[in-house]
Amino acid sequence: MYLRAAIAVLLGLAGAGSAQAQAVDGAALFRQRCAACHSTASDVRTPKPGPNLGGVVGRKAGGQQGFRYSPALAKSGIVWSPKTLDSYLSKPAGLVPGTSMMIATPKADQRAALIGYLAQLK
Repeated sequence: MYLRAAIAVLLGLAGAGSAQAQAVDGAALFRQRCAACHSTASDVRTPKPGPNLGGVVGRKAGGQQGFRYSPALAKSGIVWSPKTLDSYLSKPAGLVPGTSMMIATPKADQRAALIGYLAQLK
């Protein structure tokens, strides 16, 4: 009986920290999958092939000053939300035919972790 209660408490604590754990996993995934082309720092000295993703949630697609986007993305009218990012990361050309982004993240749990990480960046 006490063992069941202890397990329930531990599971509850694990759930409470899952957003923080997701952000950590998302940061690691970002470094592995995204950092070669994208940055999240505001003071990037070396331009990367992809736009800076710091503060991307809530930003209009193609809206970062100083970056040359594909015409398809620039004209898309998309505002990046967790839902639109999930769709885009799942299959970029499926959401925006003609986009320059070709790398997809097919696993839903990895997309959720990446989006959780990006959402916390301002």
